[in-house]
Amino acid sequence: EKHGRPVPIDATLSEYAEVGQEIEDFIAYMFTKRTGIPAVPTPGTLANIDRPWMRSNVDRYALDPDTGAVLAPVELKNRSAYQLDDWEDGVPDGPALQVHWNMAVGGWSYGWAVALVGGNTLRHHRIERDEEPIETLIDVLGARFQRLVVEGFPPPADGLEGTNEVVGRLVDVNAEGLA
Repeated sequence: EKHGRPVPIDATLSEYAEVGQEIEDFIAYMFTKRTGIPAVPTPGTLANIDRPWMRSNVDRYALDPDTGAVLAPVELKNRSAYQLDDWEDGVPDGPALQVHWNMAVGGWSYGWAVALVGGNTLRHHRIERDEEPIETLIDVLGARFQRLVVEGFPPPADGLEGTNEVVGRLVDVNAEGLA
């Protein structure tokens, strides 16, 4: 899509994705109930004014209860009970980086990470803006965007065992075909 080529639209969601979308409404409802901060759906993809390549799909916007003004992004997560310890004293790295990215894209001074853990435990953490991870995200992702999208180089293999196995099989097939 970023290269201007058509992208096939898959109208069916996996069960995992479908449940994830549906449960976000409940998690947002519980966050609002516990904090008094309205968490409302967003109108779509958010793009940074100065760097249009910086985009984010924020799960919800936290609103000022009195004025209705957008205060902060809200990142919603549905997590296994085995991850409860990860959410007790703070926010795991992945969701924390997502909140920082949302802040970078939208210019907010803080954001929320909210998790329903084990289907029955809600954890919510306010994350203050920290320029160090935001600058790192912009630098790293900006370089990646430049290389992969603007210059059109294919992404490198991810180094995962499954990827290495598939690439290894392809190499074996090609080597056998050349013999």
